[in-house]
Amino acid sequence: MKNVDVVALGDLILNMVYRGKTEAGFNLYERQPAGATGNLLSQIVRLGGTSALITTVGDDDHGKFLYEYAKESGIDVSGVVISDKVETRMMFVHFDEKNDRHFLKYESRRTDVETGVDAVDFDMIRSSRAFVIPMWFYKKEKPIYAACQKIIEVVREQNGLLGLDCNWRGNTHTQEEMTSICDAALTSDIVKLTDVELEHFFGEKDILKGSERLVREKNKLVAVTLGEDGCLLRNRNGYVYQPTYAVDVVDTTGAGDSFMGALLFQATRKGFSIDQLSVDELKSIAGFANACSAGSTRKYGSMDVMTTMEDARWIMENIPLKQPTYDF
Repeated sequence: MKNVDVVALGDLILNMVYRGKTEAGFNLYERQPAGATGNLLSQIVRLGGTSALITTVGDDDHGKFLYEYAKESGIDVSGVVISDKVETRMMFVHFDEKNDRHFLKYESRRTDVETGVDAVDFDMIRSSRAFVIPMWFYKKEKPIYAACQKIIEVVREQNGLLGLDCNWRGNTHTQEEMTSICDAALTSDIVKLTDVELEHFFGEKDILKGSERLVREKNKLVAVTLGEDGCLLRNRNGYVYQPTYAVDVVDTTGAGDSFMGALLFQATRKGFSIDQLSVDELKSIAGFANACSAGSTRKYGSMDVMTTMEDARWIMENIPLKQPTYDF
């Protein structure tokens, strides 16, 4: 059985990215491999780690393209189901004046939620170092719910790490769904969320108080990402605020996923000792994750522009940090 650093159940989709207009005035869109889960697993592989994806794509040209792309990228795709019962999901992406991406309201229905227990290789789960919980795990009416519950049970039995990236897209949740998401965030070993997500899910505008609350529960490592302002990383030994690198930003689509991938890459090499990391070690981890995230914004794309180890080191050595925005 192949040992894998990180296994994740989640989305592998197409981003249809706006690229201008034709001579006739029609919009042009470029097909790009994407999805938060696909992006973070790609980031891990780019850094020299190993990753495996569990998901469902359609038995169509787009699904086959994504399957082959992920496979050629080095991601283990033995858990990817190609199904004739769904159509591969896609989203349409545009950019604002700061090159921050935003999604059009149109989007096809999710396919990862159709992934059931039968798609899961539990031997691989047992041999992995970490599992990333998908944000749609709470859909009790979908096969993904039973699959996630069983995976989490197995990971806990093996003393593996559980990670969660909150990845809120502005959608509304029922009270039951909010409770499920908050419970998952509070009991994961590693949780990443933005300052906006911290307020949305936990009602906390104060980043220090909110991150402290998460650490007081069962979290071993909490990352609050702040976009162009950097990040705050906290465990039970303390916290560090780290500004990011002053790169020329072209496309922020995969920046948060790159950060999460880099964070998991480092955390899986620390094991369960991540809650004992010193503040200096937290600073090093935050700086590296920031470098990967910043590196991913220098080109257009998602899965295909995740940062290599060589590029991350170059950024840390050659690109200055931005001026701190927060006075923590």
